[in-house]
Amino acid sequence: MLSTPKTVFLKFTSRISNSLGSRLGLNLLIAGGASVAAMLFLLNATINDRFETLENSEIQGHIDRSASMLDRMKSEIEAKSLDWSVWDASFEFIQDENQDYIDENLSSVSLINLDVNAMVFVRFDGDFVRAEYLDPEKEDKDASLAAQLLKYTTSEDFLEAAKSSPSFQTFIRQGNRLLIVGTAQVTMSDGSGVPEGFLVLGKEISDADIFEALQIAGHYDFDLIDSPSAVAKERATAFLARQVPGLGGAPIATIRFSVPRDLIAQGRSLFWLTGSGMLVMLIVMTAILSYRLWAIVIRPVELFQNHVLNIKNSGELIDFDSDPRSDEFGKLYAEFNEMARELNSLRLKVEAHSFAIGKSESAIGTMHNVRNGLSPVRAILTKLDGDMNLPMETEIGRAITELSSVSDPSTRQGQLLTFLQTAIGHASGSLASKKILLREAIRSLGAAVETIETIQSADEIKQSYNETCDLTSMIGNATTVARHVAGTPIQIDFESTERFQISSNRVLLVQILENIMTNAVESIAATSHGAGRIDISATRIQVGATKCVRIDIHDNGNGFEPGQKQKLFERGFSTRSKTGRGLGLHWCSNTLNAMGGSLTIDSPGRGAGATVSLTLRTATKTAANDESSPRAA
Repeated sequence: MLSTPKTVFLKFTSRISNSLGSRLGLNLLIAGGASVAAMLFLLNATINDRFETLENSEIQGHIDRSASMLDRMKSEIEAKSLDWSVWDASFEFIQDENQDYIDENLSSVSLINLDVNAMVFVRFDGDFVRAEYLDPEKEDKDASLAAQLLKYTTSEDFLEAAKSSPSFQTFIRQGNRLLIVGTAQVTMSDGSGVPEGFLVLGKEISDADIFEALQIAGHYDFDLIDSPSAVAKERATAFLARQVPGLGGAPIATIRFSVPRDLIAQGRSLFWLTGSGMLVMLIVMTAILSYRLWAIVIRPVELFQNHVLNIKNSGELIDFDSDPRSDEFGKLYAEFNEMARELNSLRLKVEAHSFAIGKSESAIGTMHNVRNGLSPVRAILTKLDGDMNLPMETEIGRAITELSSVSDPSTRQGQLLTFLQTAIGHASGSLASKKILLREAIRSLGAAVETIETIQSADEIKQSYNETCDLTSMIGNATTVARHVAGTPIQIDFESTERFQISSNRVLLVQILENIMTNAVESIAATSHGAGRIDISATRIQVGATKCVRIDIHDNGNGFEPGQKQKLFERGFSTRSKTGRGLGLHWCSNTLNAMGGSLTIDSPGRGAGATVSLTLRTATKTAANDESSPRAA
């Protein structure tokens, strides 16, 4: 199966995450990153605070300059109004309304030269008023604008302010126009004379005027703000606003202008430049430290790990050859080499001891299997011995003696002949039965001898594990042996609709099956009940990619406690404490594992019987001597 990019990535990340070097490098990176982050945080706080302070100072300067601009405009218009109002010609004009004054001083050219948009004369008694308004958009006089301005300057509030003060200045709103006006009472050039009226000069404020005064882009509108000044900041620009007071001090308009946040931009640039430098420094320092850690720590550990893996794979306890070191690694290598030498010496001793124990265990195992093989022979011969001295033999002899006497009546002779015929027939059947028993004993004895020869040829056994065997017939033979071993009647059922060809060693598998059947019979006998039963079944299964056959052998014998399950396969453990040596299941399990099979055993509990399950590999080809059909025993 091909690996997907996701699978490869997961394997790579898993290997990386388990690497000491990667974890150390990651920890260095995390520690360095945390330090850089902390420094950047402090730097950001410091830079931003400092540049914020500088920017606020600059913004406040702009606000102050805007206030100064308004004051300067008012001072300039007031000075112009005083210059024109304290003049003999203006004093005479407000008295006699002479046309020469109008022609010379109230023309469009005069207003342009004076840099005003409006000029208004108002007599206190109301008998004379005169207003001129130069529209900057038309560059000509506009009578409607003049009339509108005249209406405002003759209002009660404005007249009251003009009468009460020799001069003043203020801002007024003319529709969508904002004007700054200077007002002064008209007197003689030397200041003498009783003022009979006042002069008003007005100038419209344009965006160009604001820019010229502040050197920053600005404009006015009539959306009022709640405070004398306001500041709104966006990322790149700060927006400033200031109230424009009218007559009486109430705001009538708002001057707005924007300021590029150059200082903040410079602060951000400085921050990112500093942060980039620190990040590059972090990467370089991490790389240098990682390399030094690899050279000083990781590389020696990897070499030592590879050496341990070589020992694991080869089984040879060899010394670790490395450059002599005087640090902790050098001491570790020396201690390891000393330990390896001691372990190698101990291993040699253990191997010698294990060889001696192995010879003893092999002999014990051989005797155990020989015992199992000879058990049926012993049972059969015991039965034959019991049947040898039949009372029938004595009776036949007496009948023959009596029949040879001629003095006996014919009736008695007929009875004797009938007896002899029946007895001889019975004897013939008994001889046939004994013949079968002898054959079975000879077969069992031959199997025991074959077992001994097989166990003595261990190398040949390993080479014959792939022998094709007829499992069905082998189970049938094992059930026959079990019947002769049983001291009480036991019902053994094995039914199958197919034959099973498995790959195994025939001799060893026979011993395993007979061993398990013998254990089942002995377990049933230990229960002291006469209804003994053994049920055998065989099923085809799949174990991974291997086709197998599972044999389940269930008995209603004594069983075992669930806590004993793991101990049953240990050498020396037996549920029959008086007679068992604990070799049967231990040997059977190891032998099946060597043949590529497995063995398990389960029991609901003491007195509830047990089930032994064997798993064997299915043969790849059918045996040549396959029988026609399975048999039920």
